[in-house]
Order: sequence, then structure tokens, then C-alpha cells
Amino acid sequence: MQKIYKKHKKALDLIFEYKPDKTLETHDFIVEIIQKRNDIILDSESKKYIRFIPKLLDFIQKVGNGWTKSKRVLLFEIYNDSNGINLYLIIGPGLQEFKNKIYDISKNRKLINFNINRKLTQRWFAINKKNLLRASEFENNDGEDLKRLIAERLNNYFDDEVVKIVNVFKDEESELNL
Repeated sequence: MQKIYKKHKKALDLIFEYKPDKTLETHDFIVEIIQKRNDIILDSESKKYIRFIPKLLDFIQKVGNGWTKSKRVLLFEIYNDSNGINLYLIIGPGLQEFKNKIYDISKNRKLINFNINRKLTQRWFAINKKNLLRASEFENNDGEDLKRLIAERLNNYFDDEVVKIVNVFKDEESELNL
């Protein structure tokens, strides 16, 4: 068995990553919601992670490295697994001076509700977190009920909290120019 896995590791890992399951179904549904919205840009995705940015924040310089092909430093991320669905605003790896500016704006404008007492790291740093779906809700809902719950909460998040975050960074647009 180990010989087979070693020989076909990449193919098997890919198969396991995308095997049909509830997490993959919710992933596909979330991506579909994002793609239908005119105000959101899908950045990158995997089975568990879906990254996006509001179109109004696409002015933010793309000086990232080692994260997504888009080179965006600031991205929203949906983490989707059987333990539930969480939404994060993440400062990714990239030009440290620029990351510091984003962090300072976030701190000064009280966007930080996660990792409050931690210092900004070189790699990924979540500054804002929102629980979209608890593990029990994920397990106790299926099919259309689960989709309805996700769609309702995700669209409310886009229309309320994302708009507030966008407004903060739009107000600070001149600070985000290097």
C-alpha cells in the first residue's frame, strides 16, 4: 500500500482533496454565491479555503508574495470544514512596510477582533474573524436547509460587515499608496 501511495502521491492527494463530501458541497455553493455577486472578486480557492476581495478594495496594491497568484496582501478568507465555516480578514505575506500600514489602519479603526494581543507576523495574520456556521449547525443541516442558512448569513456578512470594512480602507486609500 505504501509503495502505491509513494508512486501516486500527487494523484491520490488530489483525489482526496476533492472527494465528494459535505465540505466540498458547501465549498461549491459558497463559490457560486460569490460568483453571482457583482461586488466581490473571487481570488483563489481550495476545498477548505475560499479567498475573495470586494471590488471596491481592488485598488490596494498587489505586493504580496508566496500566497496567491494575484499578489494581493489583504484578502477575506472563508475557512470551510466539518467544524463549521469561519470568515477571516487576513493580511498575507508580502512587503512588510505595506503590511504594517494595513495593520495600523486596522488597529486604529478598531477592525481587529482576532489576534488582538499578537504582533503582526511575517506570514499570514488574521485581523478579523466571524463565525458563519457552527459545527453543530453544519452537522444538523443538509441540502436546501444548509444552503439557505449559508446564503442568508454570507450575504448578510457581505452587505453589512464587508461594507463597513471596505469603508474603512476606502477612507484610508491615500495611506495605502507606497
